[in-house]
Amino acid sequence: MPRIRNRLTVTRIPAPPRPAHPGSRDFDQAIELFIRDRKIMDARQSTIRWYTKHLKYFRDYLLERRLPTAPAEITLEMVEDFILYQRDDRGNRPESINGKIRTLKAFFGFLKKKGVIEKDPLTGLRQLRHVRHIVPTFTEDQIRDLLRQPDLSTFTGFRNYTIMCLMLDTGVRIGELLAVNLQDLVMELGMPQEIKIKNPKNRKERLLPLSPPTQRVLKQYLEIRQKALVRLNIPYLFPNVDCKKLGVRTVQESIHQYGQRAGIENVRVSPHTFRHTFAKMWVMAEGDILSLQEMLGHSSVEMVRNYARLFQPDIKKKHALYSPVATLGAYSGGIRTPIPIQTGHPFQLIPDTYSEIIRTVIPNLSGHQFRFYSDTFSEW
Repeated sequence: MPRIRNRLTVTRIPAPPRPAHPGSRDFDQAIELFIRDRKIMDARQSTIRWYTKHLKYFRDYLLERRLPTAPAEITLEMVEDFILYQRDDRGNRPESINGKIRTLKAFFGFLKKKGVIEKDPLTGLRQLRHVRHIVPTFTEDQIRDLLRQPDLSTFTGFRNYTIMCLMLDTGVRIGELLAVNLQDLVMELGMPQEIKIKNPKNRKERLLPLSPPTQRVLKQYLEIRQKALVRLNIPYLFPNVDCKKLGVRTVQESIHQYGQRAGIENVRVSPHTFRHTFAKMWVMAEGDILSLQEMLGHSSVEMVRNYARLFQPDIKKKHALYSPVATLGAYSGGIRTPIPIQTGHPFQLIPDTYSEIIRTVIPNLSGHQFRFYSDTFSEW
């Protein structure tokens, strides 16, 4: 009877395969890992929503085309096809597509760092080039018309008026401003001098100085606020009528309604347009870039330089002043000295018109009598 050979011919037994990381098996689980890491890094909720939205959008794109969704199987070519689809089929702007590219690069870079995938497929992928369009801003007349809209005989109207003055005076983001508490005001002899702002993007704090007219508007608002919220311990500088923190959406809708009532067209009437308007006036007044960066709270000076490039239509004004032909008076037969552009506070550029804007109707606390604040250019 034959016997079984005891010695096996296989000299090496293969090791059992290692269980795959959850992120390599399923795109959704990879998203969960990535979002969990961002939460640990204390990312803002808006950033978390941004990442989640764009990652799931990319996942749906892959599923609709029956493409693999396991992160380890996604290739650079698949992502490039996704980009072309966004641009050519969907008609998305390069700025929008670049936001998705940044999200995907952060996502796959994280998976590579954590060992979920061996190779980052997006290494070397660049963002799309795009033309930087001129940022629409408010004109002086539009600013004046907007400030006329709030009903200053009401708490909400005066509150919204104060918010618009602060945004125009400092360039602060609306989300930053609504997060300000009473304790964030720097007071001197009962007058607010500065506001401490906490940047939600980089967690840094900065102090924003206030111009004298804005100081007086804010001081009067504080008096109105104190009477309206008597015996109520509300920390927020700008509460809503329910004594809760005022929402960004509420302010956006109010300012949009003011713009409709004022008949403003060809520019988006929003809190962020106040920020762009502040930056433009600063650049036009030849304020220095580093100070503007500090005021706006940008971590990099590059974005501030963009403002200087985007507002180049005003170079025509400088050309008229400093062109050699104009300066030498080639067509008039004489020598003309160019008029220097005023510097300092951004609103010094338009002292006559802005003094009219700040010549504001303010309700008197003792009743419904009104008084006017008339501020001269020298007070800036």
